[in-house]
Amino acid sequence: MTKTVRNAASEFIETHIEDQLKINEKKIEELRAENANLIRNARKNAISTVVNLIIKFELPVDEIQNRIADKVIKTMKGETKQRKKAAPKYRNPLDESQTWGGMGNPPKWVKALKVQGTLESTLIPVM
Repeated sequence: MTKTVRNAASEFIETHIEDQLKINEKKIEELRAENANLIRNARKNAISTVVNLIIKFELPVDEIQNRIADKVIKTMKGETKQRKKAAPKYRNPLDESQTWGGMGNPPKWVKALKVQGTLESTLIPVM
């Protein structure tokens, strides 16, 4: 009888879990649909705003098209996301040609100095 009770309890739990999964999947689908509607409405509002600005300021459409095309080309080439390289903040005491600016993943020599607790001794003085 104990096995029957366990089997019944196990079946009940599995059924309950399956029902919850179905409910969650339905909620996820509803949220995705709502998100798609919000994005669609935001795009419509953005386009409407752009059109109103073009009309208000009497902007030439061909110039706007050219600027958009230039921006797209630059983005495709990666020209718009150029970053200035950070000035070096630390210098490797064993190889002075190796430096690190303090941003991003630290090199192995920095990790080793951190473990030793001596990283601050490698700071490059600011002039």
